[in-house]
Amino acid sequence: AIPQVGPSTYLVGTVSGELIRYNSLSEFDYNDLSLDASVYQILTPRVYGRLGWRHQQLFSTNDGNRFLNNHALYLALGRRDRLESNLKLDTAYQVSLNFADPDTRSRLINALGTTLTYEVTPDLDASLGYQFNWVQFSEQDRRDVSHRVIATLSYQVSEGSTVSLFGGFRQGTSSEATIDFNGALFGAQWTVNLPLF
Repeated sequence: AIPQVGPSTYLVGTVSGELIRYNSLSEFDYNDLSLDASVYQILTPRVYGRLGWRHQQLFSTNDGNRFLNNHALYLALGRRDRLESNLKLDTAYQVSLNFADPDTRSRLINALGTTLTYEVTPDLDASLGYQFNWVQFSEQDRRDVSHRVIATLSYQVSEGSTVSLFGGFRQGTSSEATIDFNGALFGAQWTVNLPLF
């Protein structure tokens, strides 16, 4: 069970791994290993807050080399509305301060998103999500703004293990002229989450 440190306060710790594969952008395929520790606060029956730290490492599938080592402090505020017994709407805002190696990836991220999820079966979910990102880099003169719409089909293989297929598109702008956010995204994802406490 998740440790409870107050009437509505919990400690959450997880280690997770993800394999991300894109349909037509295989050069961007990567593996993700993350460690997360946070304080989870229930504010109302539908609203929660979360303050935490996340350590993330990304590895290229082409050569196996690590191309990002990132520590993030984050604050999140979320809301879940149960529209029907098998239909829910999640809305969340998160701000995170990221300290990265290489340091050119250090940045402040503001993310606002909403996801509508339909439970097809107890193990199969279909969802449609939108996310807006505003990113300010701290070690370079760069700002990114992007919008993303993604449809996802997720199957829970076992407790803590999920396989997903996703597709959608992204649009945005960057002050760095070589960055192009516009385009379609299609791929598959395998996620494993292991609770630490």
